[in-house]
Amino acid sequence: MAFAGTLEGHYDGFCDGFLLTTLSNGSASGVETGCISGPIAGAKGKFKGAVVNENHLNFEHVYLINKRDHTWAIYLPDGSILQSGTWTPGPAGANTSNLPRTGTK
Repeated sequence: MAFAGTLEGHYDGFCDGFLLTTLSNGSASGVETGCISGPIAGAKGKFKGAVVNENHLNFEHVYLINKRDHTWAIYLPDGSILQSGTWTPGPAGANTSNLPRTGTK
């Protein structure tokens, strides 16, 4: 399996982010960053991004992280969107501790 890339970012307006590694076999794995920590697992998408589960939410909630336009969305099992927004490349900043984490209101 050849290394295919790393994707790091933080969700704008939230305290959390992600550090993902994608492999040429299509898998994506990594860790939650910022105000929370835990594993991330999923698959690299054909749309230049990843579809993953993040540890802090129910396993039925799926994140779609789009690398092309720096957008993200959390999908519920019925296909509706729980939350969406934009993300910025790089780790979450030090001044984000007062912000909510994704998946919360």
